[in-house]
Amino acid sequence: MSRQMPVEDDETAVDTGRGRTVREAMQHPNQQDVAGIPSDFQSLKSGYEELSVPPELQISASTPDPPPSGLLWSDDVLCALSGLSDFTSSETEILQMLLETPPTVPVACVREFFLELQRQMSGRLQLRNVSEQLKRLRRCDVVTAAHRQRDLLRWLGPVLPEELPIKHMKPSLWSRFTTALSVTTSPGSDWRGLARTLRIPQSYVELWQQRSSNPAEMVLRAWEGKATEATAGRLFDILMEMGREDLTGML
Repeated sequence: MSRQMPVEDDETAVDTGRGRTVREAMQHPNQQDVAGIPSDFQSLKSGYEELSVPPELQISASTPDPPPSGLLWSDDVLCALSGLSDFTSSETEILQMLLETPPTVPVACVREFFLELQRQMSGRLQLRNVSEQLKRLRRCDVVTAAHRQRDLLRWLGPVLPEELPIKHMKPSLWSRFTTALSVTTSPGSDWRGLARTLRIPQSYVELWQQRSSNPAEMVLRAWEGKATEATAGRLFDILMEMGREDLTGML
């Protein structure tokens, strides 16, 4: 049975019974925090890093099936896009370079640009690249609106920057995410499935299952040292492979 953890402000939320903020507890974990599990994870990481790298899953670096042809965007998404401010001239120029056939007249309206993506098959295949470019342009408002189209999450990627190391996730998001992933479901779709994908030794999985109230946090803490792999984009893709679209929506 999982224990529900209250989510408060990162700087003020108190680590129950220890008089520390959530941020302090995450940055400086102690022995009590992990119920007897080695706090530095050196014994795990030294063996874990010798294992071969898990299969490449990042969709932006592979060749997935294309999104469905025809209509992509629901009325709800188009309505949300209509309420956003137009792209600037420089944003428009950058984004239209991602289209196979840029329109004759630059499309600054956000809604019209996404309809143009819908009309071009190459545009549909470029959804992940478009999403990442929007984040570089600091137009996360557009990515968030597009995320309303839940059946396209696989091609849109996370709202967070793909290359963001998971250890730099906001503490409030980390708390919500790890608590949700720690809820026991089927072995292949909860924190145990993630641990198996990351090839974390079974002995640690069994230890965390017995002693930790938030085993998903233990898994991520073991993985976060692998800076080139432990990113928001890779975590997103692994969760998609696990069938956890409910969790990818948090990223």
